Amino acid sequence: MKQKPKSKLEKLFIKALDNHQNGNFKEAEKIYLKIIKINSNIEVVQNNLGIIYLKLNRIKLAQSYFLKAIKINADFVEGYNNLALLKNQIGEYNESITYSKQVLEINPKLVNALYNLAYSYGKIDNKTNSIEYYLKTLEYDPNHFSACCNLALTYFELGETKKSIDIYRKANLIKPTDILVKDNLACALLRHSYFEEGFDFFESRLNKTNFEKIINSNHLNKLWNGEDLNRKSILIISEQGLGDTIQFARYAYELSNFYKTDIIFLIDKKIIHLFEHKKIKIIAKGDKIPEHDYYSFLQSLPKYYYQRKKNLLGEYSYINNNQKIFKKWKTKFFKYISPKIGINWQGDNKYKYDKYRSIPLKKFERLFGIKNLDFISLQKGYGESQIIDLNYSEKIHNFSSIIDNGQNSFEDTIEIIRNLDLVITTCTSIAHLSSTIGTKTWVLLSYNSDWRWFVDINYSPWYKNTLLFRQKKLNDWDSVIEEVRFKLSSDYK
Repeated sequence: MKQKPKSKLEKLFIKALDNHQNGNFKEAEKIYLKIIKINSNIEVVQNNLGIIYLKLNRIKLAQSYFLKAIKINADFVEGYNNLALLKNQIGEYNESITYSKQVLEINPKLVNALYNLAYSYGKIDNKTNSIEYYLKTLEYDPNHFSACCNLALTYFELGETKKSIDIYRKANLIKPTDILVKDNLACALLRHSYFEEGFDFFESRLNKTNFEKIINSNHLNKLWNGEDLNRKSILIISEQGLGDTIQFARYAYELSNFYKTDIIFLIDKKIIHLFEHKKIKIIAKGDKIPEHDYYSFLQSLPKYYYQRKKNLLGEYSYINNNQKIFKKWKTKFFKYISPKIGINWQGDNKYKYDKYRSIPLKKFERLFGIKNLDFISLQKGYGESQIIDLNYSEKIHNFSSIIDNGQNSFEDTIEIIRNLDLVITTCTSIAHLSSTIGTKTWVLLSYNSDWRWFVDINYSPWYKNTLLFRQKKLNDWDSVIEEVRFKLSSDYK
């Protein structure tokens, strides 16, 4: 039997689709528009034009063609699904949810719609529904990489990192080259003290663009992988924030004690004054890098220490004293007879998880009612305005306008902390600074705190004089503050 000859429209559509699939969008657009002039009631043509315009970021035009497609055919799943995708792309998540639900009324098992819906719920912080629909996505498509990643991240953000580990493992099997998956899996594993595997996965961060830029721009060519460093030299490069450098610098000093080696430590110029220069050579970013045999990034050192010792490196006090500044603050604080309590409530608001770790100063109010305590603000910059906004000037001694105004970060803060009886702080650089100095420190932690604080313990393996107060559930700071209030009242009667 002879095949029926293709109509003119069919031939045009095949030609348009071929151009479309090969990325020749201008030619495909031209042919689709020609088809519409002949017959404007073909939903798939309207939809395909919408897809082209969405790829070209012509959002309004794309939306108009998707709407035309579903007007032609009220059961046209692809049109609704593409509208949901478009709305997600421009941040109109509630509208995306509406379109995704319309898709699922027609086809409850459509993976793309389930995924779009999960994503939208995640963006409006409805994590319960987001998890439900990511799980449904994976039920119908077990190897859906994005669903795996986002589901694992959702559990991670909720503090349910044990659940996230299994899902990140699966995502890593689906796409072993993905750096972010390995990085997040590392943090989840380390949080639960799976050190050997966690430190191995953590090394994947070195493949990120910012690390490769440092390596290439400085012509670094021999990464240290735990080789014998005796009679060798190594460049250690600090990474991430100031708090990370303060915490992990101990490993650079440990290397100088363990090997007969020359250590060159590259750090931010603002904190170069913190370090003792006799054992290791300190240089600032931008300085000429001396010749060296190996290089390593700072947070790789715990891996190789763990391989040797099978534990973490405990407290190491290295921060220099400045007697002149110390005495200045001792004199200022002489009039405060009561125990002096430093408080810090706000971290860097640019940090993506700051909303979890920082605490509104208002939450501390119940501590201010405890008699015979002097509260001293350690807040500098963002967050300090809350003292004025809440009329707490008589409850908190605030010296922010006269501290750390030079080129050296924390220059005054360090010596203030040395003069205090206790520091109460959120998970910021102040926690690491105070703990490293050896002042008694209480760290207030969110339910999904950073891996370095681990889980289910109220002490820190990193610091001797540090106590941890943890949320029992996400965003519940009231119970944490009440626990602090009770202990403060008990310890400082």
